[in-house]
Amino acid sequence: MKKKRPRGVTFLALGVLTLAALSWARAVMSLRLWEFLGNLSANVHPAYLLVTGSLFGAAALPLVWGLWLGRPWAPRGAKIFFVSLVLYYWLDRLVLGVSITARSNWPFALGLTTAMLVWIFWLFSRPAAQAFFRSGS
Repeated sequence: MKKKRPRGVTFLALGVLTLAALSWARAVMSLRLWEFLGNLSANVHPAYLLVTGSLFGAAALPLVWGLWLGRPWAPRGAKIFFVSLVLYYWLDRLVLGVSITARSNWPFALGLTTAMLVWIFWLFSRPAAQAFFRSGS
């Protein structure tokens, strides 16, 4: 018998789908604007944008599928994906984020990334989510 997908899992799957779309857009736009981006005085090469966009896009698509269908591996995959995303975000921000904005709003960004991780781990601890992923809907 199929279990109903919890609303939080639906929101998370849609969020991951959005991240996949943005990541693939980043990869495609880095290819389309390669010359322009290469001529900027930024400290980021277009290859960096292509590789990181492709990696996160490629990781997100199967995760969306697993979350949507309730595959048993999806909660662990989502936790790994989001912890990796947060670590990447902060490494990127601390190493490459040289703008005044990146330096001034770090408390907000830290609070938001912490809240996101807490919500994701809490979501998968809920009985409805555990039953949904256990059933393999």
